[in-house]
Amino acid sequence: MKYVETLGLLKMDFLALTTLTVIDHTIKRIKAEKGIELDLSSIPLDDPQVYALFSEGRTNGIFQFESNGMKAELRRLKPERFEDLIALNALYRPGPKDMIPEFVKRKQGLIKVRYPHPILEEILKETYGVIVYQEQVMQIASKMAGFSLGQADILRKAMGKKDAAVMESMSDRFVEGARRRKIPEKTAREVFKLMQQFAQYGFNKSHSTAYALLAYQTAYLKVHYPVQFMASLLSSEVGNTDKIVMYIAECKEMGIPILPPDVNESGLDFQSSGGAIRFGLLAIRNLGEAALSSILQSRQQKGRFRHLFQFCEEIDSRMLNKRTLESLIKSGALDSLGWRRSQYMELIDAAIEHGQKIRRDRESGQKGLFAAFDDGRGSIMAPEPPDIPEWSIEQRLAYEKETLGFYLSGHPLDRFSEEISRFSKTSIAELISEGKDAECKIAGIVTDFRTRRTKKNGELMAVFNLEDRTGTVETVVFPGSFAKFQPYMAAEFPVLVSGRFEFENETSYKFIASDIEPLAGIAERNAKILRVRACISNLGPSSAAQLHRLFQNHPGNTGVEVELYHPHDFRVNIQCADFVKVKSSPELIREIESICGPGSVIMIS
Repeated sequence: MKYVETLGLLKMDFLALTTLTVIDHTIKRIKAEKGIELDLSSIPLDDPQVYALFSEGRTNGIFQFESNGMKAELRRLKPERFEDLIALNALYRPGPKDMIPEFVKRKQGLIKVRYPHPILEEILKETYGVIVYQEQVMQIASKMAGFSLGQADILRKAMGKKDAAVMESMSDRFVEGARRRKIPEKTAREVFKLMQQFAQYGFNKSHSTAYALLAYQTAYLKVHYPVQFMASLLSSEVGNTDKIVMYIAECKEMGIPILPPDVNESGLDFQSSGGAIRFGLLAIRNLGEAALSSILQSRQQKGRFRHLFQFCEEIDSRMLNKRTLESLIKSGALDSLGWRRSQYMELIDAAIEHGQKIRRDRESGQKGLFAAFDDGRGSIMAPEPPDIPEWSIEQRLAYEKETLGFYLSGHPLDRFSEEISRFSKTSIAELISEGKDAECKIAGIVTDFRTRRTKKNGELMAVFNLEDRTGTVETVVFPGSFAKFQPYMAAEFPVLVSGRFEFENETSYKFIASDIEPLAGIAERNAKILRVRACISNLGPSSAAQLHRLFQNHPGNTGVEVELYHPHDFRVNIQCADFVKVKSSPELIREIESICGPGSVIMIS
C-alpha cells in the first residue's frame, strides 16, 4: 500500500464489517415482516430516542460504542447531536482519551469554551474549542497561516510522525504566514505548539464520521425495530457464547421473549416473529449443517414433525446419529412433539433404529406392515412413551448449558432470587461497567474450577469462574482460605462470594475471594432479627394466635420483633421474649406474609 500512493494511484481500504451484515439482515427482516422498505440514508439524524439510548449507555450491539468504557463516557457526555458521536468516536483512543473529561466539561458548560484566537472559532466550535481531528489541524494551518491544503497535509503528516526536521521548517513558515494576517508571533507559536500536541494522535474526521453514521444507524434500528435488530445481531454471533449470553440478557431487559429452539419452528439463524425471537438451530452444539439442512428440507417438503419416531424416519439416517439427536433433546428442540425430554432420551436408540429400518425399506421398495395407520410411506403410529418423571430443573438446565453454551429456560440462581436481593447488591456486569476496584459480594455459581500450587511454598490455592446471570469473572482463592472453602467450590454450586473486585481494563479483571458461603440457607445463617410489620386493619381476630403457632412450629436461633401500626395514627414495637427464636426459612416468611401481607417481613443481619 505504501508504493501504490507513491506511484500516484488511489489507495482505498475496504473493511469487511459484521455490522454491515447485521444492518442488511435487519432491513430485510423489516421488509418481510412489516412490509416496510426502510432507506437508512433518509432517516433523521436528530432522533431524541436514539440520543437517549446513547446517553443512557444502552449500546450493546451498537457499532464502536459497545465497550464498557465507552458506555461510561456516553453517560458522562450525554450526546445530543450527531457531531457529539463523531467527536467521542475520535477521542476514545489511546492518547486523546485523556482529553475526554475536558471535552465533557466544555460541552456541559462546566468550563467556559475558549479559542486560542477568534479566527479559529469557526473551525473549533463544533468540538467546543478542542482540537480533535486532523482536518482541523489542516484548516488552522490554512486559515491562520495561509497554507495551501497540500502544504497543510504535509504539516499534518509531519506532526503525526513527529518528523522534527519538517516541523521545524514548517514552524517558521506558519509564524510568518500568521504575521502577514496581523496575528502576533507569540499567539502563532502557541497555536503551532497546540497543533503539534493534538496532531500526534488526532483522528480523521472523515473516518470517524463514517463510523459514527454506522453507529447511529444501528442505534436507530435498535430503538425502532428492536426485535428484528436483536434477531440479526444474535444470528451474527452464533458460536460466540459470551456475546449470545449478553445479547439474550439484553433482550430480556428490552422485554423481548426468547423462544427455545424447535425443529418445527426454527430456522438456521435466530428468527423474529410476533414480537419474539426464536432460537436458531445453528446455535445448538453437535449439529452439523448437513443434519440441519436435512431437517429443514424435510419440514418444507412434508410438513411438521409429529413424533420422535416419525422425525427419525424423515431425516436422512446418515445425518442423524445418536449424538445429534441427544443434542436436539437436551436443548429442548423436540419439546413441541409432545413428550418429556426424559422420555425422548429413554427411546432414543429405538427411534434411531426404527428410522434406519424404514429408510432401508423405502429404498428397497417395501412398505411397512403398519402403513395403513399413517401416510402410506411406511410410518407407524407413535408408541406410548415410558411412564418416567421429567428431569429435575437442575438436570434440565445443565443439559441446556451443555448443548447451547448457557441456560435458556431458567438459571440455577432463580430459586435464590430472594436471598440474592438481600445479600448481594451488585452484578458482575455492573462491576465491569463501573470499571474500578471495589469491595463487594457477588452471588453466582462455580464453574471451571482448577487447583494450583503457589511457586513459593507449593501450597494449594484455587481459581474458578464465578458466573451470575450477567457474566463471568475469574475468582481466586488463596492458600490461607483454600481448605475452609474447598467444599463449596464444586461445579454449578450456588455461592455468595465476598472479596475484592480488581479491574485493570475491559478484558482484564478478577475477583479475590475473602469469604465463600452456600446460598442455600444463607438467610437462616445470617439473620439476627426477623421483624414482622403488620397493619392493624389487615389483621383478623385470630392473626395473633396464628403468628404465635408459626413461631412455635419453626424453632431456631433468630430473634423476633413485631411492629404493629395503623396508617396515620399510631405505631407499636413489640420485642418478643428471648426464648422466642425462629428459623428464618423461606417457608416461614411465606406463611407470615400470608397472614400479615406481602413484604411484611424484614430480615436484619
